[in-house]
Amino acid sequence: MKNTIKTVIFAVALTLSTQVLASATPTSNDTQIQQNQLEQNKNSLKEAQDKRQELELSIEKLDNQIEDYMMKIEENKKSIAKTENDINTTKKQITQVEEEVKNQQEVLDQRVRSMYINGQASYLKILLESENFSDLVTRAEAIRKIIGIDKEIISDLNDKKSEVEEKKSSLEVKYNDLLALKTENEDKLTNLNNNIADQKKLIEEAKTQEKLLSSKVDESQALVDATMNEVKKIREEAPKYNVTPSRGAAPANTTTSTSAPISDNNIIAYASNFLGTPYLWGGTSPSTGFDCSGFT
Repeated sequence: MKNTIKTVIFAVALTLSTQVLASATPTSNDTQIQQNQLEQNKNSLKEAQDKRQELELSIEKLDNQIEDYMMKIEENKKSIAKTENDINTTKKQITQVEEEVKNQQEVLDQRVRSMYINGQASYLKILLESENFSDLVTRAEAIRKIIGIDKEIISDLNDKKSEVEEKKSSLEVKYNDLLALKTENEDKLTNLNNNIADQKKLIEEAKTQEKLLSSKVDESQALVDATMNEVKKIREEAPKYNVTPSRGAAPANTTTSTSAPISDNNIIAYASNFLGTPYLWGGTSPSTGFDCSGFT
């Protein structure tokens, strides 16, 4: 009889406590929702961190490329300076050769003018003044050589001039190529710097998003911790009752010990320990399940 009364009291208390706790205490579903939100926020934070790290790695690569192009530009500047010096040297050589050709041409022109002014009598006089045939041949050969040497000198000078001018043209082509390469590298360097500026803006945005998500994670974690602490506190404050009801007759010496006086709050707190206990037809113990259909 006593056990039956205890079971009735327990069933009523459990029914009342379920209604009260449904609105006053967090449910397992609430806790699960909070846990899911926490995990979702953590995943979002991880994605934001990965994105930021990816951007930072991209900037590091761009920095390396900028360093390479700066080195190339410096090398180009040195090559341009050397080529400019070579061009100036070649221009001086061309001027010198042109002066030599001019001087030699003046000598040759002077001889030609002298020949036409004096007429062929000069050469005839030289030939007629020969003492013998051998002297005649010698004088004729000397005249031929003088004229030939002058022409050969002028020809050599013209060849040298052409060679130097060709070298100058080659150097000018090289110089223009170096200038174009320098401009190209400078344009690439400008683009890389612009890309870095854009990447840095994205990093700042990513950091802001990361900070926001980190705050959400902290808030979610605090909410979960508060809920778990609340559940823990309820369980710790609940009185511990030793209830061993049975469906059959109980021994006469069966007793119920309590560690706190029975009150509405104590009953509710105690019953909260058995939230989620499964229904068992004919059951009489909350530890395994119970049947309270007869009390409704």
